[in-house]
Amino acid sequence: MIQMARLYVFSYAAILFLQFGCAIKPTQKIELTDDEKVTVDTAIKKAAEDQLQQMVDKAKDLSPEQKKYVSTELFLKGNAAMMEGDFETGSLIFKYLVQLNPDEYLQKKYAINLIRTGNLNEALKVLLSLYKTNGVSDEKTAMLLAGVHSALDELNDAKNIYKKILTVNKKNEDACLYLGKTLVLEKKNSEAKTIWTQCDKNHLKSGLFKYYLGKLAVDENKLEQAMSYFKEALKKEPDFSEAVQAMGILFEQKENWGQAEKIYLSHIKNKPNDNAVLSRLVQVQFNQEKMLEVIPHAETLADLEPENLNLKVKLGVLYTDAKMFDSALTTFKELLELAPTSDRLIYYIAAIYQEQKKYELAVEYFNQVPTTSSLYSDSAIQMAQMLSTLAQEEAFGIRKSKEEWRSKFLSYIKQKKLDIKDLEVELAVIEAGFFESVDQVDKAINSLMTVHTLPSFNQQHQYYLASLYEREKRYSEATNLMLKMIETDPKNAHAWNFLGYSLLERGENLDQAFAYIQKALSINPDDGYIRDSLGWYYFKLGQIDQAYREISMAIKKIPEDIVIMKHLALIHHHKKDYRKAKELIEAALRMSKLESEKKELIDVLDQLEKDRIPASTP
Repeated sequence: MIQMARLYVFSYAAILFLQFGCAIKPTQKIELTDDEKVTVDTAIKKAAEDQLQQMVDKAKDLSPEQKKYVSTELFLKGNAAMMEGDFETGSLIFKYLVQLNPDEYLQKKYAINLIRTGNLNEALKVLLSLYKTNGVSDEKTAMLLAGVHSALDELNDAKNIYKKILTVNKKNEDACLYLGKTLVLEKKNSEAKTIWTQCDKNHLKSGLFKYYLGKLAVDENKLEQAMSYFKEALKKEPDFSEAVQAMGILFEQKENWGQAEKIYLSHIKNKPNDNAVLSRLVQVQFNQEKMLEVIPHAETLADLEPENLNLKVKLGVLYTDAKMFDSALTTFKELLELAPTSDRLIYYIAAIYQEQKKYELAVEYFNQVPTTSSLYSDSAIQMAQMLSTLAQEEAFGIRKSKEEWRSKFLSYIKQKKLDIKDLEVELAVIEAGFFESVDQVDKAINSLMTVHTLPSFNQQHQYYLASLYEREKRYSEATNLMLKMIETDPKNAHAWNFLGYSLLERGENLDQAFAYIQKALSINPDDGYIRDSLGWYYFKLGQIDQAYREISMAIKKIPEDIVIMKHLALIHHHKKDYRKAKELIEAALRMSKLESEKKELIDVLDQLEKDRIPASTP
């Protein structure tokens, strides 16, 4: 009501000011309460009506030419209001215009204004008067009247008018269509079907009635019959967009995405700018994860619907999935100008920079995600990981700065542990990962120990802590940690395997190591890590064939594990297949992130080069 009141205040004041020189100006800014606005609206509307009534009353006594001049002026202003979508003003002007000039054309215009403003009862009075004079000979007026009856739920009156129109003109497509729709509203589907079937025979080139017969069949759950009707509609009108959509939707409901896509694509070849079908095609291809195929269609749709911001977001996501990062960034940044506080857009831009390894820019955007956002916690983790990477690059000399990023990273971790208690463990793990990467394993252990009593410190974190103990040769602490896990869960295959592999690496008590590994295998015989441990046991015993069998099985299950690759390389080295051994070590080096791990692999590679027989490999 408040918004409508403002419209009235402007429109009616405009009438008074433009036509009658009233002192009220439409641009005058007055601060009013909501109740006062309604009161002002009512007063101005009443004033405008009084002025119009006075003008019409005076014009009736004027000469025919003067009366025609006033009538023309009112028509032009009323028609202009209609064209601008201001039907309230239009209906007000036409109300008094038809008093001055009760022309049928003007009365129809008045009725249309009333319909568009929802004044159906007033519109009904005007149209009934016209219908009484002309009957169905004026088909347009009769159709308007029937439509108003239908909107007022006076279905019998509407139905009778449609039937009368068809009696005079059986080719009136709209009368036929709406008669059937009225029957459907009355739940008289059989009668509607009869009407539309007959109308279809009277309109041989139109697919409209086959389409509506199809929709009726869908409502009755007769889907095969519906599909048949839709196909017939398309035979009559190959470019019938609604029939194409209806057929495609039936396939979509069966999750037959390929057939739906085929129908939509066939239509789009002839009608490339059909928004509705394009929209369905984009969704179907999106459902099939056909990212490259969907992009050109989504681009076309975005051009056709520039105001559809959700579509542009989806297009940006498609660009990202297709690794078209520049296009994705352009799209998201354009959207961000329209919605500068959108946390999701900020997150998307940051994630793309992260994917491009432009970590400083990514950090800048992730840092803009507000604390109230559901994406805030994830943004904090992403930032921590990138700051860790930047600090590592600094430590390894890739960046020229001196402990600048290390300081930023550690300060960030410290602050976020305080800010986001739920992430305390995850942040500590990232911190530990950084210290491990720069060979400060003792500090990595300290990071984990600060959070190891928290409920979210899970088994994976315990394994990580145990592995750090192993690197520091704190074997008893690692063993005790695993034994506690086994005490809690005797069927923890990875804990048994950890104990066995630890003994193998130390070269101690191989029989006990084998027993631990066998226990792990009995619990989980298909685990690649356990198979690798068994293979490594055989290698330690010099049983190369058994070692090769087990570790080959392991690498098939976990093809990119650096330790397994190293083990297999050493077996190939033992078999004097230096080329294969070198390929595996080089592949492991490319994947390795830890500096200590890289040094170990380089040492193995150097040894391979020394042992390689020159004649055996190029």
